[in-house]
Amino acid sequence: MCTTLRSKAWGIAIAIVLICYFTFYRKKKITIKTLLLFVPLVVTLAWNQIYYYFFSSIQGDSARYQLLINSFKVIKDHFPIGSGFGTYASYYSGKYYSPIYSSYGLTGIYGLTRDNTSFISDSFWPMVFAQTGLIGTIAFGCALLRLFKQIQKIRITSMAFYASAISVLSYLLIASTAESAFVHPVAIPIALWLGVIMNQDTFDVEGGNHPNR
Repeated sequence: MCTTLRSKAWGIAIAIVLICYFTFYRKKKITIKTLLLFVPLVVTLAWNQIYYYFFSSIQGDSARYQLLINSFKVIKDHFPIGSGFGTYASYYSGKYYSPIYSSYGLTGIYGLTRDNTSFISDSFWPMVFAQTGLIGTIAFGCALLRLFKQIQKIRITSMAFYASAISVLSYLLIASTAESAFVHPVAIPIALWLGVIMNQDTFDVEGGNHPNR
């Protein structure tokens, strides 16, 4: 991952190392507070990219910046349920070119134009914010929190599965800042693997077997 020289890859790789350190060496449970400790490290590693997209002079022409900033405007203008699926920062919003882009003056930005939509689904959270609004954003956050709580139960049966599941969730959260992580094709095998882990946890609990693998 590090040989890709991409900031998000470095952040994910280091997060996985820290997760393994806490679970296997320190024998600690990974809490939300622990995950928040990773944030300064990830921000430090990705600072050059963050500065380039969000604080440099290219703000006006940065698809990623404009999609994020305008997603908050969409939340406000389409309160509380958002603009609807397939209308903003998603694949189909580009395929059928949503009128939302014209409404918010995004049609002239490279990667967001009618004939070039290569950057329309370049990040994940603007899609959630704009398309689902405040209600959808809260619902998605609750779903992630519930998944995190379910993963915590895996620690009882297997530290290895537990570390793997936390690493997978961390990967998706970090990657979602720079790609459509949760709805990207790579999320399919990740979801299958999480399903295997969750099923293994159920099997062990029902069978009364709680090995600390």
